[in-house]
Amino acid sequence: MLVFYLFVLNHGTFPSLQNAIYQNVQMCKGLGGPPQVFILLHYNPHIHRIKVAVLRADNLENLDHTSTAPDYQVVIKLHHEGLTISSKETKGASFAVWNSYFLFDLPPGDISQLPLMLEFKIMQSHARSQSQVLGRVLIGAEAADAGRAHWWDTCSLQGEQSRWHMVQPEPS
Repeated sequence: MLVFYLFVLNHGTFPSLQNAIYQNVQMCKGLGGPPQVFILLHYNPHIHRIKVAVLRADNLENLDHTSTAPDYQVVIKLHHEGLTISSKETKGASFAVWNSYFLFDLPPGDISQLPLMLEFKIMQSHARSQSQVLGRVLIGAEAADAGRAHWWDTCSLQGEQSRWHMVQPEPS
């Protein structure tokens, strides 16, 4: 917000919200921090579905080593016993703010006993090139610490469970 107020004081006008966000993002670049994605999960036991929301990401530029402005998107895959049973994706966004919600139907059985895994692939595309995978986040019973904890809380606690997850970069 400080950036916005300084802009108004220096220029005497109110910029569009998009310009203010862009300037704030540009000024914060280089402050560092690991690339991360904010993900919300909610399990509805009555209809045996999981709601997945990819809300936003921070510091994805730390995974990107190009000079052009990329579009980011997230591909979400639900795996059961190692096979992809459903896939969804966000639309491209240059500011890595998606607020995208998806519903996944789950196979029959107790969710806490099913070998399920949510895979979030963070993709980057440029105007004239193919998309490339920057990194991924795994959430499920067999995931690493943060992904496993988020999964168990989603299975056992009522209500929406949201967390920041570190993006694991793709090997070069």
